[in-house]
Amino acid sequence: MLELGCFDGKLIDSCPKKPTCYKGFDANWERGLDQAKEKWKTHPNYSFFKASIPEDMYFEERERFDIAVIMETLEHVPPDLVDGY
Repeated sequence: MLELGCFDGKLIDSCPKKPTCYKGFDANWERGLDQAKEKWKTHPNYSFFKASIPEDMYFEERERFDIAVIMETLEHVPPDLVDGY
């Protein structure tokens, strides 16, 4: 699972089956990303990264996801950056 605007990773709790792999990006407003890293630190396949612009998002060459989620996020992104995400 890939999530843009993951905040504290709360979407993971809503999944009927926890993802085997999760990668979340967030601008870390209100320190949500820090909360996610602490909450999910025992899950080695869950990673959280700070991303304030599209170029901050990093992917391995062959990295693929079954689902990508962007909830309550794009309205906070400046219009000129939306296409980059």
